[in-house]
Amino acid sequence: MTEVIIYKANYNYTPDPGEEAEGYIEIRTGDFLEVKKPFQFEFDGTIEKPEGWLEGKNKRTGKDGVFPGPYVEYINTLVAPPLPARRPGVSKPGRSDDGVSNYQTMSISSRPGRPDEGSSTYQTMGDLRRVRDTVDSNDSGYGSPKVPPRAHQLQEAYFVKPVLCAYCKDYIWGTGIVGLRCEGCGQCVHSSCQAFLGHVSCQRTDNASAIQTHRQDVPLVQWTLTNVIEWMAALNLYRYVELFKNREVKGQELVTLNEEGLRAMGIVDDFHCTSVLICVDELCKRIPEEQPYGPSLPPLTGAETEQATHTHQASEHSFLEHSFSSLQRCHICDKLLYGLMHQGLQCRACGLCCHRRCAMTGVISCNVEIMETRRRPSFVINSLYGAELLQQFSPLDQDAPSVVIMCTQEIERRGRDTGEDLFDVYRLSSSTQAINQVKAVLATGDVTKVHLEAFELNCIAGALKQYLRQLPNPVIPVEQYSKFIAAAKVKDSEQCIQLLVQQFNEMPDHHKSTLRYLMGHFCRLCQHQSRLGRHEPPVKLSHVFCHILLRPPWENIINIVYNAEYHIRVFDSLLRGGSWGEQLPEFEVPAEVQPPRPPRPRARLGTAQLSTDTLPPTNNAEPPKSLEEAEWYWGDISREEVNEKLKDTPDGTFIVRKASTWPRDGRTLSH
Repeated sequence: MTEVIIYKANYNYTPDPGEEAEGYIEIRTGDFLEVKKPFQFEFDGTIEKPEGWLEGKNKRTGKDGVFPGPYVEYINTLVAPPLPARRPGVSKPGRSDDGVSNYQTMSISSRPGRPDEGSSTYQTMGDLRRVRDTVDSNDSGYGSPKVPPRAHQLQEAYFVKPVLCAYCKDYIWGTGIVGLRCEGCGQCVHSSCQAFLGHVSCQRTDNASAIQTHRQDVPLVQWTLTNVIEWMAALNLYRYVELFKNREVKGQELVTLNEEGLRAMGIVDDFHCTSVLICVDELCKRIPEEQPYGPSLPPLTGAETEQATHTHQASEHSFLEHSFSSLQRCHICDKLLYGLMHQGLQCRACGLCCHRRCAMTGVISCNVEIMETRRRPSFVINSLYGAELLQQFSPLDQDAPSVVIMCTQEIERRGRDTGEDLFDVYRLSSSTQAINQVKAVLATGDVTKVHLEAFELNCIAGALKQYLRQLPNPVIPVEQYSKFIAAAKVKDSEQCIQLLVQQFNEMPDHHKSTLRYLMGHFCRLCQHQSRLGRHEPPVKLSHVFCHILLRPPWENIINIVYNAEYHIRVFDSLLRGGSWGEQLPEFEVPAEVQPPRPPRPRARLGTAQLSTDTLPPTNNAEPPKSLEEAEWYWGDISREEVNEKLKDTPDGTFIVRKASTWPRDGRTLSH
C-alpha cells in the first residue's frame, strides 16, 4: 500500500549553481509537492514537521528532486489501496459488470489533532457498496451510516472558457494546464485545489459534458473574440467588453497588447489600464520580473513567523468579498489580485487580503498585530463601500443609503446652478485617484455632514457609480436576475414592462427602496435635460447603469457578455413604465438616416443568393418606396435572430431592425 504525503511550499527555494545537476529542484511559495512512502532517503524530523531534506515531485513544474523540509508545511496524506481483482467479462478497463467504476480510490487521513472520522479505506467497490446500502435497523436514533465520498477520476485539462472550481468557487482560467476535470461527474478544480477535494463527492450527472474543457492546449493566438470576452467576464473586466468587441480583440491581439494600445482604445485611467495588463500578463505567463507593477510584499520576520500559524481553514477570518481601487497583492501567494472590482476577499478583523482560491487552500491565522504592518493603508474596518444595503439604512427612516442621497442631491443641485449636461456627467469617467479622494471624505464619519462642493461633478458621479458597483448584492438582487432577464426578453413592450414592475415589487425592501430612489433621480435628470432644450432619450444613462444596477450571480457571471441588450431593456422599460413619483418628459425620436446603398442589389438574407449573371446593373435598380420594403429591413426581430442571420456573411453585411429600447419607434443598425 503506497502513501503519498502532500506538502505546500511556504518559502521560495532556488538551488545554487551546479546543484540542479545533483537533483535539487526549485520550489516557489504555494507549490504543492508529493513525497512517497516508503522513503528512499534519510528522513529527519516528523512527517508533520520535517527538518531535513525531502525528495519528491513539484506538481507545478513536474520535476522530481530534493528540496528543504523546513520550507514546506504538511497538508495531508493520501493512501492508495491495491486495485481489486478484475472480474471476468469486464468490457472496459476501470468498469465493472454492473457499470460501477472500480478505479483505485484514495482515502485522506486526518491532519494532526483532528479526529479520524470518515477516513476509512475501502479495498473493493463491493465493500463500498455494502456500506452505502447498509441501513441501521436498531432504535438507537442514529440512523444509517454516512456514505463515504465517491472518488473523483481527475484528469488534467485545458481551459479556454473559464470554469468555476468545485472546491474554492473561483474561476479556473489560463493557458497550459491550470486545472483538472473529473471524468465521472464533470466537475473541475484548480491544480492547487486537488489536494483538498477529498470531502467533495463525485456525483455523476447527465450534464457532465456541458462543461467545456479541452484535451489539448489551445494557444492564446488561436483564441476567438468570444474566448476573450468570456475570459474578461470571469476576471471582472466586463466593463470593457463592448470596447473589446468593437475593436475585435482576439487572442493574437492580446499577446501584443500594451499600455499604449489600451490608451489608444480609450482606456486612459491608470488603475484600469494596469489592471487589464496584469490579467493579460498572467494569461501570457510572463515572469514577475517582466511585470513592473510594484514590489512584492515583505516576508514575515522570524518573530512573526512564530506567531503566524498556517492553516487551510479560513473560518477564523471574517472574510468578505471586496473591491480594491488600487493595486493589491495577495497576502498568501504574493500575486496581484485580478480585475477592476470584486477582486478577492478581505478579512474585516485583521485586513488580510487574498484570492478566493488562496482563502481555501492555505491562509495564516487571523492576527491583527502581524497584519497591521502589512495591510493596505486605506484599510477601514467598517467601510461604507462594499457593505450590504441591509446594513446601511432603514427604509422606514430614509429612501436610500446616505451615500446615494448625498451624491445625487449634489449632482442635481450643481446641475441646476451651472446648467451642465448631467447625462455626460455620468457618461464621462473620472480618474480612480480622484474618485478615491471623494471616497476618503465619505468614509471619515457622518456622511450627512460631508461637504462635496470642492469636488468636480464627474468625480462625485464616479464615487456614486463605484459605490453601487461594489455592493456585494447589486441593487437588483442576483437572486432575481434570471427573472428580470426573462421579462426583458418578452417582445411585447407593455407585457415586458408589466412583468418587470411585478419583479420590482417582489424585491427586498432595502433594494426596492434604493431602486425607487435612483429611478426618481434619473427622471429628474431627464427633466433637467429637457429644460436645457435637450430632448434626446436617456440612452447614455441606460448604457452606463445597465451593468451597475444588474449583474448575474458569480457562478454565472459570464452571461453578462451575452445579456447586455436585456440589461439595457430592463433599465429603459422600468424607467418609462414604473411609478417613481416623477414625470418623464417627451423625448425626440431621431430622424431616420437612410443607409447607404450597397454596390449592387443582394438577395435578402436567409434566402438563396442570386447568381451574378442574374443581377441587374446597380444604376438600373429601383430604390424601395418605403423603409419596410427595403431588403435590408427586418422589422421586429431579436438580437439573437440577427446574430444567427448574419453568421457567415461577408464583411459589410448589415440588417436594420426595429429598436427594442429607446426610441420607441426608432431603428437599430446591426452588422
